Amino acid sequence: MNEINELISQRAALLMELGQLNGLIAGSFFVREMNGKPRFCLSMVWGGKQRQTYVAAKHADAVRQGVGQHERALEILCELGKINLKLIKKGLGDTNV
Repeated sequence: MNEINELISQRAALLMELGQLNGLIAGSFFVREMNGKPRFCLSMVWGGKQRQTYVAAKHADAVRQGVGQHERALEILCELGKINLKLIKKGLGDTNV
């Protein structure tokens, strides 16, 4: 497989993986102790302002996974950008290839 086909194949796989990240949450998940008990929190930017919200213990794992999915989505977007730039430099200005 030539390099262009390999890049196109890599891009397709990344786009497919990105489409599977349907629970992503943009924010930071952390645990803070209050009165000797753990409290789960999520820090997010809403309307240009940083906000923290309490997360019930029963939702902590789902929120933690959502934040992890967001981090993976950012990694994928970075990789997609690199691949698209390589394709453009190889003369494939139309990234819909």
